[in-house]
Order: sequence, then C-alpha cells, then structure tokens
Amino acid sequence: MQQYENVQLRKAIASSDLCALLAAAFRFPDETLADALCSGTFELDAIASLEEVGASDDDLTLVKQSFSDLSGGNDPTALLDAMRKEHTRLYDMPGVFTKIQIYEGPFRFVANGHVGKPTLFLSPVTIDVKKQMIAAGVISKKYRSEPVDSIFVELEFMKYLYAQLGKSLLEDDKAAQVEWLGHIKSFRENHFAIWAPSFMEATAKESTLAAYIQIALIARIALGYILGEND
Repeated sequence: MQQYENVQLRKAIASSDLCALLAAAFRFPDETLADALCSGTFELDAIASLEEVGASDDDLTLVKQSFSDLSGGNDPTALLDAMRKEHTRLYDMPGVFTKIQIYEGPFRFVANGHVGKPTLFLSPVTIDVKKQMIAAGVISKKYRSEPVDSIFVELEFMKYLYAQLGKSLLEDDKAAQVEWLGHIKSFRENHFAIWAPSFMEATAKESTLAAYIQIALIARIALGYILGEND
C-alpha cells in the first residue's frame, strides 16, 4: 500500500481497500478468493489496511488469530468447494430455507419482525439505495439484473465513495471533499450501518465453516473502523 502523510487520506484509501476485500469475500466464492486466503495475500492486505485506519493492537491481534484459524491450508480447490457450499447454504437457499438474507431490504424486513415474503428490487430500502447510487454516479447496467442492496454491492459502493474521498483529499479539493463526505454520511446512516454489522454477526453465528466464521469476525472489526465506531 502506498504511504501518504495525510492521516485522513490514508484512512480513506484504507477504508476503500477494506471494503473491496470484504466485497470479494461475500460474493459467490471464486478461485481468486480461495487462492488469496490460502496464500496469505488476503491476510496481508487486510492487516495493512487495518493498520492504516488506526486499528488497535488488540484488534490486530484478534484478526491475525482469526486468519491462523482459517481452514483450507494450502489447498485452494478444497477451500473453494467448501466455501461455495456454505455460501449457498447460508445465503442462496429458496424462501424460508434462507439462513441469512444477503440483501439489505429483506434482511431488515426479517430483522424488524415482518411476516411474509420480503420483496427484491421494489422495496423502499432497495429503491433508496439505488437513488443514492445514482446520485453518486455509480449505477451501471450490470445491476439491472440483480438488486443493488446486496452486502457485496453495498461494500463496492462504499469502496467507491471512500476512493472518491481519497481522490478529493489528494487533490485538496475542498468542495469535492464536502460532497463525498455527504454521500458517505447519508449512505452509512440510512443504510450500511443499520444492517452490515448485524449481517456479519449473523454469519459468524450461523456458519459452520471456519472460513466464513473468521471472515465475518474480521469484517465486524473492520466495520468498526470504517463506520467510525472505534474512533
């Protein structure tokens, strides 16, 4: 990671990098993720970014311990197979068999005790997420076939917002800094902070696979700094 003297700039870039890592971790697993977990590059990137956002020594020790507990060893093929099965079991089963809703709207629907089947695409939550993404200029064609409020798409959006904040800090553009801080605050307070930490806690509780349990615990620590809980 490139080093910068400006602390706020370093934190913005590191927050963007952490969101990118977590987005990759919660999409349907692929070979790149399994290889990164087995080779240690995921761990190195996560720890470097956590150091830049100001993680405490205790939290860094917990994260390092979590990575040491990950199963899979040097066999990314076996880890990938196990993670794909667990991702499906946790997030992708139909209807009442879904352990954890991976979309914000349905997740909050269930968490708030509503009865019935949560809707995708047209829920008020999903519609507002889309409005915020349009306002920030990030909606693209690929999201027309899937809801925009999945945990991984929202993490990608947070990655983009923090990257733009970092760019404005690097260029010393005060007006742009105000704009991007406003986007971050609005999305964080109205959406991401409401459900993302609970999603990670639910994953750590419901998963039976060490990889997802430990990634969720690491994510919960990271979100504490991204969301300002540990400032």
